Amino acid sequence: MSKKIKIVFWGTPQLSLPILSSLLADSDLKIVGVVTNPDKPHGREKELTPSPTKVFAQNQGLAVYTPTTLKDNRFLPELTDLNPDICVVIAYGKIIPDSYLNIPRWGFINIHPSLLPKYRGPSPIQTAILNGDSETGISIIRLDSETDHGPILDQGKISIGPDMTSADLTEKLIALGAKLIGPTLKRYAQNELTPVIQNHAQASFTRKIDFSAGRIDWFQTGQKIVNQIRALGLEPGVWTTDPEGQILKILKARLTPTIAPGKPGQIIRTEDNLAVSAQDYLIEIEKIQPSGRKVLSGKEFINGYTGLIGKFLK
Repeated sequence: MSKKIKIVFWGTPQLSLPILSSLLADSDLKIVGVVTNPDKPHGREKELTPSPTKVFAQNQGLAVYTPTTLKDNRFLPELTDLNPDICVVIAYGKIIPDSYLNIPRWGFINIHPSLLPKYRGPSPIQTAILNGDSETGISIIRLDSETDHGPILDQGKISIGPDMTSADLTEKLIALGAKLIGPTLKRYAQNELTPVIQNHAQASFTRKIDFSAGRIDWFQTGQKIVNQIRALGLEPGVWTTDPEGQILKILKARLTPTIAPGKPGQIIRTEDNLAVSAQDYLIEIEKIQPSGRKVLSGKEFINGYTGLIGKFLK
């Protein structure tokens, strides 16, 4: 390209860094600024800690901006002065007001981890695993005034493996986004692609997932329970309670081909390991954490809590 595309990058957590790194590595692109969330208190001492994106950007010698809010438009003049061609957004953490969207020449471009219009909203990765999908992907869209609603510039697909967790899937989707974002931006800037309006009639929506969504209903099928653990096991956590009402976090499990020998929720010992009956099949628990205790293997748990064999989780 005869002239570099000027980009302002908007992102906050660690997962945004592969995208920023890929943009930096492209000689046709120029990062003229990075916008991220302000430093936040962290740890017991409540020490102000910068976001991973801020740390990385400063180490690269990039100009970093940390507006406290976008609602009052006080950051608008600074963004205008940067005169970006495009703004790229990945997990920034705040809604971009309409007043900002037309500042860049070619608008704000977002990388969303689903094949839009499927799974708009805050939890597309977890929802794909919860629903037992075999395929998902990323959508590169131009932002408009509605959530995940804008026209699509490009999409990429990947398969979801049967044992893949949300963390595994996130890593693969981010890598795919990092691979596609540079070429897509250049094709867009050179009018080599036409944004495609989403079929809004086919849109589906995800919800914010909280701690309550992690509670296991043992009367569900074994596959649904294992999907729940894969999707939510690390964040916000999947849990059940023992007969005394104490919370047990289930971090990893696998579905066995064995028909459940007991009633749903009943604790079974199998070959010196921990298993629990679901509605249909037996689930082997591979990693479990009693409340206030360290993480245990299923074998360690069943050997240490033999009195629970035959009793029920709720």
